[in-house]
Amino acid sequence: MGEVNKQITAKQHFVPKFYLKRFANKKGFVEVLDLNNRRIGSARPFGSVCYEHYFYGLETGKCDDISQEIEDLFKVLEDKIAPKYNIFIEKVLSNSHIEEKDMYYAACFMSMLWIRSKYFRENVNKMNNDALKKINKLRASDGSFENYLKETIKKRGDDSIRDEDIKLYKDLLISGDYDLKFSNKHHLLFLKNMEGFSNLFFAKNWRAYFAPADYSFITSDTPISEMVPKRSGFWGSDFLSRTHYLALTPKVIIELVNPISGKKFKRKRIEKVDVIKFNLMRADLSLEYCYSQTRNEFEDMIKVVEYKN
Repeated sequence: MGEVNKQITAKQHFVPKFYLKRFANKKGFVEVLDLNNRRIGSARPFGSVCYEHYFYGLETGKCDDISQEIEDLFKVLEDKIAPKYNIFIEKVLSNSHIEEKDMYYAACFMSMLWIRSKYFRENVNKMNNDALKKINKLRASDGSFENYLKETIKKRGDDSIRDEDIKLYKDLLISGDYDLKFSNKHHLLFLKNMEGFSNLFFAKNWRAYFAPADYSFITSDTPISEMVPKRSGFWGSDFLSRTHYLALTPKVIIELVNPISGKKFKRKRIEKVDVIKFNLMRADLSLEYCYSQTRNEFEDMIKVVEYKN
């Protein structure tokens, strides 16, 4: 028998479509706020946002076996977790009792959203970039660096590199004024830590805030938003002391806070002005785009920003 052709998914979503669907209007479109260009764009089908071609490949945009294996894995995980996540949402909205198992399933979904996101990937690459530049700066600042390079070049028999070139290279490393490009390898390796992040999200205290009937929360290309407190001490803040946010639906947002004290799960109804504050924070903590069922929320956000400026 001939080899079976495996289906290839080129458009690989970093935000699940079943999540985005909740923020679409009756026609299946989401309104789009373009953060880089500071404008409200054209509405788009919810399935046409939050993806890149071969996002899970070693190099974004290039098809490889790894990208398809990870894409297939997420499809299986989404099929398993979506029903349990939907039950959690129904319980939150209906004011039903929230069991710990409901919260854990939701925490698993949050972990998946968090760790697979484009935001997480960019943070991983930024950490690698900063660390490598610091190492390069330390090496180049050593008094013996130029002589080391000269000896290395001499051993290779390369006489095309002049002393002036070596000095320019040294100065460049010290300045840090250069770009580094990374593959997706380090981000993809983090995917195996999803269970660990699930436990961390579950360990926090959860606060559910409900929007007024005539107003809504937005979401974005960064569904799990992270608010990092001001640095204190050498190591800075740990994961539990950071605050995380996820808009479950246009009508409710979950805030995950440090579990120092208080009830594990609380509900609270808030006013329109509070929803606007949450939406502005969402935009500030997102990468490129925000999404909403209607334009009203974006128009109100723009009015507030223009007033402050």
